[in-house]
Amino acid sequence: MNNDIKFKVAKYLNEPLAHEEECKLEINSVFYSKDFLRHKITYTSKILNKKLRERPSIEYLKNINILKNDLMLKEIKDRLSNLLLLRADSTYNRSHIAPSISSLVKKMDFEYKKIVIIHKLNIKKV
Repeated sequence: MNNDIKFKVAKYLNEPLAHEEECKLEINSVFYSKDFLRHKITYTSKILNKKLRERPSIEYLKNINILKNDLMLKEIKDRLSNLLLLRADSTYNRSHIAPSISSLVKKMDFEYKKIVIIHKLNIKKV
């Protein structure tokens, strides 16, 4: 048996613990008593209920996810548009921009607008 447990049991019993086997039996009887088990069950249920009350709702998590995707797409769009503007300001012309980059920007713009509309209308995504 752990010495810390012995010390705590001795402190609460106000007597020295002479025999380890007797201590084990007494501690086991306390651990498996109805009162202790009832206390353990109520304590566990209180903790679970508290955690369930404090957890965020599904709607809140969906809104956060939509906003996070929205912001992420907006950042990527801004980064790419800045890149395109830098290229346009340099010796390159708008006609020399790679078609893959411009198509990517169009797709991202479409996704960005779609997410904003879905969020404004509170439509659930399927």
